[in-house]
Amino acid sequence: MKTKYWLCKREEIFFSFDSVTGKRESLHTSDKEEAKRIIRARNDAATQPAINISIAKAYLVGTDPKLVERTWAFVIQEFCAVKKESTRLRRERAIKGQAFNFIRNKRLVETSPEDFYAVLKAGGAFKAH
Repeated sequence: MKTKYWLCKREEIFFSFDSVTGKRESLHTSDKEEAKRIIRARNDAATQPAINISIAKAYLVGTDPKLVERTWAFVIQEFCAVKKESTRLRRERAIKGQAFNFIRNKRLVETSPEDFYAVLKAGGAFKAH
């Protein structure tokens, strides 16, 4: 199988070169070993898409063990807890709507763009073209 991402350097900064699209993207580092790790991770992700979420969760647990367990209900609760009382009450009313049922009990790390699309569509604030 052809390697998708290649490492290249421009002046002092390393870049990722996508052999499929021909695009270059800065890796924002001048450290060659760090750049190699990033390229290796991108190539692994491209060749093993089925395990990407599991690997990402393992990394996230290392930074915040609760992150992989948090649901949108937690985010909603925190969102409603701030600001003045009138704002808090308005937010609480809005969040109780059925549109948010699509994501309310979904884990943050398992949320897809389609989930947000469903919330917007059900809430009436978005019309599909």
